[in-house]
Parts: sequence; structure tokens; C-alpha cells
Amino acid sequence: MDIRKFTKDPSEYEEEKPDKDTSIKLAYTIFTDQRKTKENDELLAKDKQSHEKDFIERDKKDWKEKITNYGKAIKLEEENAKQVDQKMKELQEELKYQTKAEKMETQSKISALGSKIKESGKNIKLFKTKQKNAQDKIKKLEKKEQEIHKN
Repeated sequence: MDIRKFTKDPSEYEEEKPDKDTSIKLAYTIFTDQRKTKENDELLAKDKQSHEKDFIERDKKDWKEKITNYGKAIKLEEENAKQVDQKMKELQEELKYQTKAEKMETQSKISALGSKIKESGKNIKLFKTKQKNAQDKIKKLEKKEQEIHKN
């Protein structure tokens, strides 16, 4: 395909040699087109600024979404911990009316539920830390956006 037919002044481009392979002709045309392109440096600088702002906005949107997801995860873990705690209390009340063999089985269930509560607590703490880090990241992105806006 001859790219010159899409340009305004085809005389600016070098002629292709007919004895070359088709793929080499295309590569040659593309490279010569790139070398002959005129650039406006001011336009590129403005585009770069606007692109940086767009990327920052997208990053901020992604981080805000992560914050809401961490909030949802925290709520789920808290609800899970409450349910497990309630189940533990029920099992402890049942201990009074059980035989020794049943008590041993119930004690192991209670200890397993206790470890689940501890795990939920660790997860909640982890999600809160990640949520705080995401908020810090948003603040830094806003600061970066202000610095770009000043320039």
C-alpha cells in the first residue's frame, strides 16, 4: 500500500525502488514517512500534560474503587466474626449439658472458631492498612496533579 496517496504533498517522499521485496518496501515507506514528519514541540508538551492529568484521574478513580472494596471487605469480615462469635457462645452454653466425649468435640470446635475470629481480626487490620495506604496514594496523586497544573 502506498502511504503517499494519503498525504498532501507526495513529492516530499523518496521513490521506492521496484526491485525490493514488498515487506521491505513497506518498512522503507514507513520509516521515510516518520523522518519527514514535522513536529510541533508546544503541541506535544500540552498533550503530555493533558495525558498525565488523564492518567492521574484514572489512577485516582482506581484507588477510590479499591478503597470502597476494602470497606466492603472490612464489613464482611466484621459480620463473619460476629456470626462466628455467636456460634462460639452457643457451643459454650451447650457444654453444660454434654458428656465428656461430646465436650471434647465441642471444645475443639470452639477453639477452631476462636482461630477463625483471630484470622478475621487480622484480615480487618490488613484491609484497614491497605485502605489507609490507598488514601495516602490518592493524596499523593492529587499533589502530583497540582504540580502538573502549575507548570
